[in-house]
Amino acid sequence: MRLIESANIRDCIPKDVLVLVRHGIDVPILSQDLNQPLIEETKPDIRTLSKQLIKFCGHLGNTRICLRHSNRLRAIQTASIIAEELFAIDMPTEIVETAGVREIYQGDFIIKNHVTGNEYKPLVDAWNAWQKKLDAFELLYRFGDPLTDKLGVAEFPELVGWFRQFGEHQGDFSLRLYRMMKEVFEKQGDDLQIIVGHQASCSRMQRIISAASNLKSVDDFRPGEFVKFLEKKGSRVTINPACGVALRKPDQQLVVSVLKKEIEYLESIV
Repeated sequence: MRLIESANIRDCIPKDVLVLVRHGIDVPILSQDLNQPLIEETKPDIRTLSKQLIKFCGHLGNTRICLRHSNRLRAIQTASIIAEELFAIDMPTEIVETAGVREIYQGDFIIKNHVTGNEYKPLVDAWNAWQKKLDAFELLYRFGDPLTDKLGVAEFPELVGWFRQFGEHQGDFSLRLYRMMKEVFEKQGDDLQIIVGHQASCSRMQRIISAASNLKSVDDFRPGEFVKFLEKKGSRVTINPACGVALRKPDQQLVVSVLKKEIEYLESIV
């Protein structure tokens, strides 16, 4: 199965469900904009996922879909294939392109001595540093920054000299993602919401939905500590390329209040 259905959604109506889809496999060519197209071999898998989504829609009894997707080429192409299958059965579908669910911007990095198809060590090192700072709940650490002090000593020396410009920090990434999610949860109507995103954005959205189910009020965490709360309370399943997961939405009014609180804090620091 390419679509994983959470155990608690069988009695749901469409507006109570959110489907997260990770884009298909993209061409393994390294470039600064990381905006590669899909490989042909992944497209049949996306069509299989689409047919499973259609079958799932039949179980829910929904008649309309809102399909959001990242503005990166691999996500655009994935969403287009899904939309084609939906249009083929005359399913009314609203398509929305959004930067909110885009992958983390990794900055302007130098490419040299790279073998196509292999991992690029400077980016692997940068992701490891990013994760370390996320684990420490440091929201303003920029992707790729070696954090060199006045004496020239770097916290991450392996990153020195590899970035002309550093990428996003957690504040940037979280702010645009939370704004998009707030729109999703505020949307009125009976549409089934489907979001086509990337590994990091889908992971964060899963954690938000999972953690929100454990919230009693917006006072359960202090402003700026939502990421910390997510790491402690949020859980996720791995979404492989060209696969999706159907999740039951938590209390929508509470989620909107939580996102609004964190958005206001992030806007004050970025």
